[in-house]
Amino acid sequence: MNEALIEVERTGTLLLLLPEAHLDWSPHPDLPTIRTLSWRLVRLVERIGWILELDKLALDLEPALDLEMSAEISEAYAANEESVRRALIGLGPDDMRAPWLLEREGDPVARLPRGDALRTFGLTPLVYYRGQLAELLLALGVGVPDPSPLWPFPGVPVPE
Repeated sequence: MNEALIEVERTGTLLLLLPEAHLDWSPHPDLPTIRTLSWRLVRLVERIGWILELDKLALDLEPALDLEMSAEISEAYAANEESVRRALIGLGPDDMRAPWLLEREGDPVARLPRGDALRTFGLTPLVYYRGQLAELLLALGVGVPDPSPLWPFPGVPVPE
């Protein structure tokens, strides 16, 4: 659960760096634009909140986003990040082992523990798309935070 907070915070930091003039830029027509990757990240952190709050999730629950400005993207992400923080309050190891269901049109797609769902459908794609966005920002000359800080766990003492 600590990992979820760390990854969500790191992604939020990156979204604060979006260059307004280049939101629709992509280095190749087959690759997603900065805006598209940002929308995916907003949606993923929302999905993380749903995974933590709900016992099942329907794939058809996610409507398209229509966020135009970088500030709108950052605000939507921050609201979803806050939902994740609230959902994590009071959750423990037993909650993460609880059964969780993913459905499509009412049919089961996956049954797994909530913690596995969090990693599989939330954190793994969040890190993946954050990496893609970071690469695009770097290509534009935007300085992004180091993905491998010396000690990546804020608030936790460094082991001796």
